[in-house]
Amino acid sequence: MAVVSSHNAWAVGYDRHGALIEHWDGRAWSVEASLSTGSESGLLGVAATSSRNACAVGYTHTPGRTATLAVHCG
Repeated sequence: MAVVSSHNAWAVGYDRHGALIEHWDGRAWSVEASLSTGSESGLLGVAATSSRNACAVGYTHTPGRTATLAVHCG
């Protein structure tokens, strides 16, 4: 999770569809993206400087291959 202010935070992880990005606007969480990479994937960390600038990193995995996944959010 990356918190910029009381009305701006980012959380990342995964759900049954793949990598997941959520944003807090001070009132509610909203799903910004659910990334379907066609394989098992998840986001493990996020860093943010504003409501329009956050980067998340994680992984994508297919049988026999695991690769780095990097995403710009915002």
